[in-house]
Amino acid sequence: MRYSSIDLLRTISIVIMVVVHFCENLAGATPKIAGIGAPMFMFLSGISFRLWLNGRSTRQKSDETITKIAVRRGFFLIGLGFVFNIFVWMPEDVFNWDVLTLIGTGMICMGLARHAPPQMIGMVCALLFLMGPVVRQLTDWESYWAEGYFDPDFTLPDVILGYIAVGYFPIFPWLLFPLLGFSVGTLTFGEKSDQANAVALRAIFVVGISLMILAATAVLVRYFCADQFPNTWPKSWTMFPPSIEYTTGTIGWGLSAFSACYWLFDLKMPAEKFAGIRRIAERFSRRSLTAYLLHHVVHLWPLWLYAAWQGLEPTYYWRETTNVYVALLLAGGFLILCYGFFAWLDRNKYPAVENLMRWLCD
Repeated sequence: MRYSSIDLLRTISIVIMVVVHFCENLAGATPKIAGIGAPMFMFLSGISFRLWLNGRSTRQKSDETITKIAVRRGFFLIGLGFVFNIFVWMPEDVFNWDVLTLIGTGMICMGLARHAPPQMIGMVCALLFLMGPVVRQLTDWESYWAEGYFDPDFTLPDVILGYIAVGYFPIFPWLLFPLLGFSVGTLTFGEKSDQANAVALRAIFVVGISLMILAATAVLVRYFCADQFPNTWPKSWTMFPPSIEYTTGTIGWGLSAFSACYWLFDLKMPAEKFAGIRRIAERFSRRSLTAYLLHHVVHLWPLWLYAAWQGLEPTYYWRETTNVYVALLLAGGFLILCYGFFAWLDRNKYPAVENLMRWLCD
């Protein structure tokens, strides 16, 4: 069973991701919506994993089989993340610890800890949240980001530290998003995807809104009372590194958006209403992994290849190719063509990356 709320939110995350990456990598401009898509994408991966587990349980898959499939899927995503880094971001960036490696790690953790009570997983999320700034301080995060991007040495200590604390999406604190999504999915749907727990849904929404208000208040206090804070304090709203305010706000965004969209689109609104939008969202959602890989290839490979053809460094045109308006136009064009491509795949029943994962891992 598909849920329109999950499809819609995942599609929104994809749109944000495409717009932000096209603007950043082609025009060197960061839209204001940056930093909203990735946490939601990870959060939804946890909810989807809960629903996937429920589906396997109803098909009477053995506990051992489910564990093996979950672990294989996790390692597939981690391996795909390495391959993606090599062929899209150049071999020297193989260990930059991007979204795919984080989600793969989360899938392994969720598969191994799937019988743990949601409250216990929530405590792990709280630990990841609280320890994130501490671990970054202990590992000297700033020294790895001196140029504005993650730039480690190709040594075992730096590889490990990148995975744990200083990469783009390290375990501390980013692993809390898929784990939190898994916990929320369990509280909402149970372990058999029964009728949604209305009490839990309301509580999730209230907590989400409260966290967003708390984060907004903290940002405003820091803004209006900037003279009262030492210059050595970290900025109040940053994605790299994920500040406490940013992490709090994006957790709240995930909780409130999911609970509100689920209540509206899956519980209250008839399925035939906004059928076209639901169909578009479902198509993008089912091909979200392919969309993530494809949009990088489409807008980055031409830069690398053209620079190499000119005898320049491959990254010569990175962030300096065009202006932000052209980048937005290209992002919109890509999304339209991408939807047409996915429709063509579905119509002809051609496989994509998601099919490869199921074929290899299930």
